Amino acid sequence: MIKKGKNTGSGFTLIEVLVVIAVTAVLAIGVANINWNRLTDKQKVTIFKNRVISDVETIRNNALFGKWVTVNSELIVPFSWRVDISNANIAVLYQETPTDIFTLHKTTTINEPEIITTIYCWDSISPVVINPAQILFEWSELSFGSSTCPNDNIVSLDLSYKQFSESIEINRVSGLIGDK
Repeated sequence: MIKKGKNTGSGFTLIEVLVVIAVTAVLAIGVANINWNRLTDKQKVTIFKNRVISDVETIRNNALFGKWVTVNSELIVPFSWRVDISNANIAVLYQETPTDIFTLHKTTTINEPEIITTIYCWDSISPVVINPAQILFEWSELSFGSSTCPNDNIVSLDLSYKQFSESIEINRVSGLIGDK
């Protein structure tokens, strides 16, 4: 004899299973679209600042220790090194002798065009805006190649991206390069 009555089996209805599958799919798609490797704006400014400091310090050390470069399969020790910093790129150049023109050694393109906002040098009263800035290293001597501030002691770069900003200061007298 078969009893008819209420089904007492436990389980999920088809609707409940479909809702759970839909919610899981939405969450999976949302998590998959998050770019976990994306840099924050503050990190972009800090990374760029460190790149500028590293480039300038490397060239300063190359000049101090007489690092050679390969030119036409020949090793030469440049007479001087120069770093040109503008809003678009950082160019590293060298000069074989005092009468030669500068030759491009490497260039770093600035991907975010508004990252270097101001380049200036300090006179005795106030900053003077310059662009591009030239930093010249001749062995242990450091000079700035801008005609607007040839005798000043400090060149500063203001870096900003969106709401974040940092500064770099290059001191001609001490040769120190770092945060302002």
